[in-house]
Amino acid sequence: MKGALSWAPLSRAPARVLDLGTGTGIWANQFAEKHPEAEVIGIDLSLIQPPADRIPSNCKFIRKDADEPWNFGSASEVTMVDLIHLRNMATSFDDPKAIVGKVFQSLGPGGWVEYQEWAPSGLLGADDSMDERLRHSAMMRFQEIVAEGAARIGRDVKLVPVLRSGFVDVVERRILCPNNPWPSSPEDKLIGKYAQRSALDGMEAASVKICPIAGMTAEQPKELMGKARKEMMDETLRAYYPMDATAEV
Repeated sequence: MKGALSWAPLSRAPARVLDLGTGTGIWANQFAEKHPEAEVIGIDLSLIQPPADRIPSNCKFIRKDADEPWNFGSASEVTMVDLIHLRNMATSFDDPKAIVGKVFQSLGPGGWVEYQEWAPSGLLGADDSMDERLRHSAMMRFQEIVAEGAARIGRDVKLVPVLRSGFVDVVERRILCPNNPWPSSPEDKLIGKYAQRSALDGMEAASVKICPIAGMTAEQPKELMGKARKEMMDETLRAYYPMDATAEV
């Protein structure tokens, strides 16, 4: 995003901002620093964020399950919100449509919600020859297994279109994130390096938790993951992870 914290076309300085699934709180913290006029609230299942004396006074974190009623202390904290931010959260909710409804009800006039999610299409080749290699790759097979396992426990990894329900003025930007440091551009090479590290780190957790749900035996995920890891390190296999950044009013 080249340093931007949000692409939502806010027409005024935000007074109240909600960050769902704030994680370490880095986004909420930085947004609060950049917008001292805003009250920024970070919501997460775990309180792993910095303590109050290490964050801006206009930022606070609340331990809460977003699937439960949105009563974060008082009604005023969840109404008339100018910006609601979610990043990589589409599969985190028991009832995604209910979350969309809560988001819609909590936005004030002219307010925006911004989702940043992996696009449902999965890996894309940088050219036709790469598309052919990907079709027969362990990486694609691993993605298919994870999607199947997630679906069996009620998590749809291709959920992005549902997030647009009921909104108007939808603005969508698709980002092509290199799968490893294969690009020649220094900036894209660095992005690819981060994406590669993230994918490698996440594979083991997915293989332990999701692959057995999809029907794989104990040894099958290890074999598939080994092949997929090798492909992820291969800079001749040039592909992109497409991501959608969607802002809606």
